[in-house]
Amino acid sequence: MLTGTVRFSRAFETHKLQRKLNPFILLHGPPGTGKTSLCLGLAQKISIRLSSTYKSTKLIQIKTAVLLSKYYSESAKHVDDIFNMIISMCEERSDGFICVLVDEVESIASSREFSTQHGESLDSMRATNALLTGLDRTAGYSNVVFLFTSNLCDALEPAFLDRCGSKEFVGPPRTVEQYEILRSVLEKLVACQVIQPAVHIPKYNDATLQAMRGISTKHLPGCKLLEIVEMMHASTTKLGTSISGRSLGRLPEKALMKYLREEDCDLDLALDFLRRCVLETLSIDKSGADDPEVEVREQKNSKAQEQGWNDSSDSMIETEPESIFGEFDILGATRREVDPDASIDATTGAVHGAGTKRKLDTAKPCTMFRKRMNGPDEGNYGNAEKRTKL
Repeated sequence: MLTGTVRFSRAFETHKLQRKLNPFILLHGPPGTGKTSLCLGLAQKISIRLSSTYKSTKLIQIKTAVLLSKYYSESAKHVDDIFNMIISMCEERSDGFICVLVDEVESIASSREFSTQHGESLDSMRATNALLTGLDRTAGYSNVVFLFTSNLCDALEPAFLDRCGSKEFVGPPRTVEQYEILRSVLEKLVACQVIQPAVHIPKYNDATLQAMRGISTKHLPGCKLLEIVEMMHASTTKLGTSISGRSLGRLPEKALMKYLREEDCDLDLALDFLRRCVLETLSIDKSGADDPEVEVREQKNSKAQEQGWNDSSDSMIETEPESIFGEFDILGATRREVDPDASIDATTGAVHGAGTKRKLDTAKPCTMFRKRMNGPDEGNYGNAEKRTKL
């Protein structure tokens, strides 16, 4: 479509006619679906297909956050300067093609009606006007195309949407894309020798054919990864949610960082970690309740917690000490009468009272102290005492 748009633009320019279809393409959709990466791929594709027509292709990526200024009317001036530069490049290099990528265009193309109704500053309206004027000025050049991305298509200016020659929705990845994203990330981990030994992961079509053969192929990496993807797709469909491509690409590394405790990791273990991470990420506890591995792990964790240990961090779970009865003793030290209001300094072994400081005999480290606390009688139990651990 892009090459067709450029071809028509050259035909209209040759006959000195004004074209009706502007070379402006808008990709909109939820965050993390790869809109910016897709625009970069489109620019690369254009440079290849138009290599016989244009000697070179230049990509200009504009960050809209840089164009905004705290000074009044400076934002509009920055937008206008950008278009002046683009026009001068188109005129000076007629044999070169220019792709302009404007990411997050809603920053400078927000709805003017919405801005006026909600008390926004007029500076944003001036920036939108400068953008619309600049697009009209560059519409007559055949060697430039604009690629826009936005997460908030409903908040864009209707006049801007009307100028776009093509508006395409980029949604969350489907089952095939999910499989290929996870496969590419796992292959990178294998290439970096994080996962050993090196095992080939088949593509989606080959993995589907392997899964159709029956139970004998379920242990293969492609079938395991396909099962994870199908489980993920079924769960997101049931819950009415979706997972972005950006979040999906982070799952293998996140799973290894969260569950890997050994130095070596093979592909089967990595896929097991990935499956567990997917279950936790999508919060599908009901689906994982019937899983034997999850059930065994939960029983192990509950047993470990009863023993006072945390299996995930390998550290003892400290609980509040219970109240006991006894006397203030220091092992290896002389028993002394201590002021109840005094505080114990474990580093120096000194007791600080009200304006006094008395040295105690040498105490061993990690000594258990028991401090008498004078309080009201509680039935027949006598004085209430408390045990603290330093």
